[in-house]
Amino acid sequence: MKLKNEIQNGNILIRTISGPEIKYFDALCCAVLIGYEYKWLSKIQFNIYSLRGSVHLEYRDRTVSLYEKGFFEEPSDLLMSVSIIPQLGNAHTSTVKAISLLGCFNEYLRISDQRLSNIEKFDQQLIRTEILPKATLALFSGILETVEVEVLSQNN
Repeated sequence: MKLKNEIQNGNILIRTISGPEIKYFDALCCAVLIGYEYKWLSKIQFNIYSLRGSVHLEYRDRTVSLYEKGFFEEPSDLLMSVSIIPQLGNAHTSTVKAISLLGCFNEYLRISDQRLSNIEKFDQQLIRTEILPKATLALFSGILETVEVEVLSQNN
């Protein structure tokens, strides 16, 4: 999967991720779009539960891992817990509820982020748009970096 970070006029940060069509593509991409921001931490975990199954994701060092259990179904009532686990200090966990994967991740962004941020899907890409605070970046426009993210998955 490729993650592209770009700044547009008006201090708007756009993160775009694309890759091959794989099972849980949306969940994997959302985990990377959020987890990449916490790249200095040890890891970030996303645990998403439906009535009959669950999907567990972990982002660490440009690698996203996925583990599924039971029969995960969407759309349905979903409960997602997000744990930010630093190398030192205390971990932080948040819990949100929505009826879709994108809904869960966007609700997490809404309650945890101080900037206006949203994830949307267009064709085979997920795009996170975020308005940054006013800074000298307003004079800069263009691609900041493109990184490759490895995907690991296990089924049970």
